[in-house]
Amino acid sequence: MKLTGKEGANTLGMVVARDELTNLLFPGSEGSDATTLERQSTATILRYKRDLGSRYTVGALYTDRFAQDYYNRMFSLDLDLRITPADQIQLQFMGSRTRYPQSTAAEFEQDDKVFSDGYFAFEWDHNTRSHNYWLDNDEVGENFRADLGFIRMVDYRDVEGGYYYTSTANEDTWWNRYLLGIDLSYYENRDGKLLSRGGNIWGVITGLKQSYLQFQISNYLSAYSEKEFDITRLYLNGRLRPNDKIAFGFSASVGDVIDYANVQYGENIYFHPWLDFYIGKHLMVDISHTIEQNQVPAGRLYTANISSLSIVFQLTHRLFIRSIAQYRLYDFNLENYTDDRDSESESMVTQFLFSYKVKPQTVLFLGYNDAYSGNQDYHLTQSDRTFFMKIGYVLSL
Repeated sequence: MKLTGKEGANTLGMVVARDELTNLLFPGSEGSDATTLERQSTATILRYKRDLGSRYTVGALYTDRFAQDYYNRMFSLDLDLRITPADQIQLQFMGSRTRYPQSTAAEFEQDDKVFSDGYFAFEWDHNTRSHNYWLDNDEVGENFRADLGFIRMVDYRDVEGGYYYTSTANEDTWWNRYLLGIDLSYYENRDGKLLSRGGNIWGVITGLKQSYLQFQISNYLSAYSEKEFDITRLYLNGRLRPNDKIAFGFSASVGDVIDYANVQYGENIYFHPWLDFYIGKHLMVDISHTIEQNQVPAGRLYTANISSLSIVFQLTHRLFIRSIAQYRLYDFNLENYTDDRDSESESMVTQFLFSYKVKPQTVLFLGYNDAYSGNQDYHLTQSDRTFFMKIGYVLSL
């Protein structure tokens, strides 16, 4: 059940859900674990926000999820203060209280009694036409949990800040805007041990034909498992739409990475080209491919290839059909792995979705999913399929 609404200066949201399974994430400062409990759980989310004039808001959030021998409750207060036309301050205070089943706590080295902790977040932004800078600070306790969110890192404090300059063309040129920026960050755990420090230098330029080009150079000193790694990477992103029938672009990166499984340096190359084209007024086709390869001092670690196809058919403003297919192939060099795994892994998923809008806030969805998997011993074999239906109806009171 979901309820949302706004009355004057007050905004309210509520979600209550029942799940046959209970997924748990156990976050840390250098890694996370996860598991699934084979038991039903009930989740509740409550959100309230009140506007204080046109420049300030105050809000509260409460989440609760419980199952047999388990619960997680989180409460949060937040402030959004527009102190000047250019300056905004956001504050958030969170606290949680959690209990795991004793067997789960023992398996994943968690506290087997009720435990609690907090999270504090501060952000200041200054934005003008040309000059923009910000400062963030977060401090998260080791035992803080937000099981209805996705907080995958705890037990740390960090300070981040940055600046970027924006320039807009005043006359007809091939470009219309560019941005140049720098940002720095420092992460440590609550005991003062370094987790990461470094920064990025980046730039963006936009121009005619919806053209876009971004570069970023990153350098970080990252600590993991009592070792420090000096990581440098280069990122590039680009896009161009020469006419109303076609658009294409790419994402790419190259540089250092950490092989966390073996605690050593690695080198990574990533390339992702994509193409969108339109057939008539109602049909759009999106094709993309991703190739990624990791090298370690002993040689190649793995190669990944992912191909995707999406077809969208907007027959009318009410009727919508979408079909998606994605194929993945991973090739692992077993000589450079210490764990037991297949040398090859492939999978494919497909989805078909039909949507009909009865009226602006009432929509019917019908869909079908299936999945295939394989490895070096057998080819793609269907592993599961799902049919689903959803009806959304908004009742206005």
